[in-house]
Amino acid sequence: MRLSIRRRAAVATIVAVAASQVLATTSAWAAPTATTTVAPAAPVTAAALSPIDQRYASDAALRKLLGAPTGAEFSVANGRQRNYKYGSLLWSSSTGVHELHGAILWKFKQLGGAAKLGFPTTDEKTEEWRVPGNVVLAYNRFANGGALMWNTRTTYWIPRAYMEKWHGFIETGRPEQPQLDLGNGRHMWDFGLGRFYSGATTGTHYVGTWIEGNPAVLDKYLAVSDYYGFLGMPTSDRITLLHDADDGFQNSSYQKFVGGNIYYHVTTGEAHEVHGAILSRYNVEGGIAHLGFPITDEQAAAGGRVSYFEHGKIFWSSTTKQTKVTWY
Repeated sequence: MRLSIRRRAAVATIVAVAASQVLATTSAWAAPTATTTVAPAAPVTAAALSPIDQRYASDAALRKLLGAPTGAEFSVANGRQRNYKYGSLLWSSSTGVHELHGAILWKFKQLGGAAKLGFPTTDEKTEEWRVPGNVVLAYNRFANGGALMWNTRTTYWIPRAYMEKWHGFIETGRPEQPQLDLGNGRHMWDFGLGRFYSGATTGTHYVGTWIEGNPAVLDKYLAVSDYYGFLGMPTSDRITLLHDADDGFQNSSYQKFVGGNIYYHVTTGEAHEVHGAILSRYNVEGGIAHLGFPITDEQAAAGGRVSYFEHGKIFWSSTTKQTKVTWY
């Protein structure tokens, strides 16, 4: 069958259009090459997450505490940090991942963050304090040995020297006010249940209510001397006497100061000081083991000074400058 010239032209036009469409489609596709092939995305696993994201993903209580992330993880000091709506997570290879939030986080940022204070070594720890009422106190410890401590009103940075002597809110108390400068390189910090005293030559020591909440040693120290009096700054922490109960002074204790000692008897609940020449003679005679605990402070006597003990007395003569022991 012969096609007319007009029909042959129409068929040729249709074929040309179809061919051009195929060519256009083909030219739009490039064969995969080694540089353009994209592998299917691997499923996200714990191993693919950073330590911060692993902690966040695995801890529902932490997610509730901190809320949603507010930005990407970033480098800080020699570790990493990620911020959330209500707090932050920080990580270093030596401390692991720990959270900061609330007033403690605010103080952390104010004081210079990880670059100044180091990375946290604990999450925020809380403790109910029943003296003088039921309040919840909180703190975080940090790699340099210090801590940020919140006392329901404000947050304090507690240096390492103090935290090494701190044994919890129940026993040692909480910071009640900023550290006081006593002059000559000396400082005092009131923790409510006791006081920390720090000196360049004496070190940092705690004077407070160690035994069943009894404030006898601190009360005696403040009454007869404090840091500016004849006893001066403390030079030791409490020294506990762990003798048998039959000795009569198990868990009794004493504490050393620049100018003397304070002795606390757990049975009587009393504390008394011994100092100067009388203390020197007391030690020569065997101290607690022989003369027993002091039952008075040093006091005036005819011709000198005297201290009374459980098993005797020591008299110091203002004339001869000598001491005499009377046993009983």
